[in-house]
Amino acid sequence: SWKHVFNQGFESNKIEVAIYILLFNYVLTSFNGVFVATYEARKEIAKAQLGMLMSTLSRLAAVLIIVYFQMGVYGLAWTWNISMMAYFFVSILMFRGYRIKRPSWTLAKDYIKFAFPIMFITIAFVLVVTTDRVMLGYFWKPEDVGHYFAAWRITVFIIMFGVAVQKLVFPTISEYHTENKEGHIQNLSWVAEKYIGLFIIPICFFMA
Repeated sequence: SWKHVFNQGFESNKIEVAIYILLFNYVLTSFNGVFVATYEARKEIAKAQLGMLMSTLSRLAAVLIIVYFQMGVYGLAWTWNISMMAYFFVSILMFRGYRIKRPSWTLAKDYIKFAFPIMFITIAFVLVVTTDRVMLGYFWKPEDVGHYFAAWRITVFIIMFGVAVQKLVFPTISEYHTENKEGHIQNLSWVAEKYIGLFIIPICFFMA
């Protein structure tokens, strides 16, 4: 769409090919999301994080090897696919013993009812986190955009506090909701907000 709809080009042919290689990474990430969602829903956070750990280690090893042998930008792009392949392989090994069955129409309707509104939120989130870099690319050089993105990545770890708590709290809230324990949900939400604030507010204060 960037090339044919917006009639925009790329800085070089290598960057265009590298982007196509990276698109495969999103396909693998979608497959890995099935395993991650299953582990998190069952509160098996260690299994979900083990796959992420292996993904990070494999990407680090791939980057060192590719840089040492000077395999170029295509090799660096493939490091992301290699890491997701490692993630997928580890997740498959840990997925033994889980029952898999054909989804029913009732389950499909419930999923559509839940996932359809989330789809618009996801699209809006992608636009929010990427629009700034695209707009800066119109006026600045690619190196400047890279510097901006590097600084932005430093602040991302703050968001991860809330994401980490979310992965632990949401399955528990779902369990309480099934058991109609509204009081437990309110108490758990209050405690989660309290401790997230205790960690994040001081960090934001000093970074500001």
